[in-house]
Amino acid sequence: DDDDRVGTRCEDFAGTDAADFKDVYMGFKTNHGTFRAGHFKEPFSLDELTSSKDIQFMERGLPNAFAPSRNTGLAYFNSFMNDRLTVAGGIFRNADNSSGDALGVEDEIALTGRITGLPFTNEDHTRMIHIGASASLREADEDSSTLRYRARPEAHITGSRIVDTGSIAGLQDTTLVGVELAGVYDRFAAQAEYIHSSADFDDAISGGVDSADFDGYYLQASFFLTDDSRNFKAANAIFDKIKPNKPFSFNKPGIGAWEILARYSHLDLNDDDEGVIGGEVDDFTVALNWYLNPNVRMGLNYVHSSVDEGPLDGDVNILQSRFQVTW
Repeated sequence: DDDDRVGTRCEDFAGTDAADFKDVYMGFKTNHGTFRAGHFKEPFSLDELTSSKDIQFMERGLPNAFAPSRNTGLAYFNSFMNDRLTVAGGIFRNADNSSGDALGVEDEIALTGRITGLPFTNEDHTRMIHIGASASLREADEDSSTLRYRARPEAHITGSRIVDTGSIAGLQDTTLVGVELAGVYDRFAAQAEYIHSSADFDDAISGGVDSADFDGYYLQASFFLTDDSRNFKAANAIFDKIKPNKPFSFNKPGIGAWEILARYSHLDLNDDDEGVIGGEVDDFTVALNWYLNPNVRMGLNYVHSSVDEGPLDGDVNILQSRFQVTW
């Protein structure tokens, strides 16, 4: 609750043989910002921080392979100038994404931060420009830590990893840098991100790999066929759920919100100078969303994926749909 000075949160309590915990933390709100301790997402990447319930496509873009997601840590959050400027930063320990348990006695420690701004916006953020930058410095125990990046073709219903660096031993540290840009103009919206990863290794352990650089980016745009707009939550600098101006109803006029979308994303897991060949992939996705009301959504996505030098070379075509109910 935003009015509470002290709060806890637990969501995604689900599982098969056992229940998993995600976003379990305690937060202290003060006049100078919010302090949070527990298991939650590191402040990195607009696409990652926007809830999977509220992202426009069924899956996040390819560069999300670099995003650290949930870990156990302590962080600080604040916003200024009527939420037109946000800052967030914290210290984290690499942990299991579903339970918060540490992955090793001497595993990664990370310093992660994000800063965002709204150089232009109207009162309800239906016309706005968002900019942001994230960085993460991740130290590791070089005797036991490894680095591995891999990705599916923006379709998590498949277990196939179409690009994969494999596990590279002797990891010493990793630096992640991301920049993000988004804009909304009434029915139209656009969003883009670029993420770069630079990792250092002990070449005596890694098999000759001294350092490796990888990167990825995406560009996406959307347009509402109905009189609706993307919903931006300025205090957290993320996009929130769509609230149709005329929700679907059998009893009164209203067809919900209809949205068409397109995205191009790229991921490069090759570093030829160091002999790391994880593959390179380009995805083009088109989609149609129907938001019946703020809690019910139907989506249709077509993904064309082109892979070069990955575990699976060639083209992949995917047609997937989703019926989603949230609360």
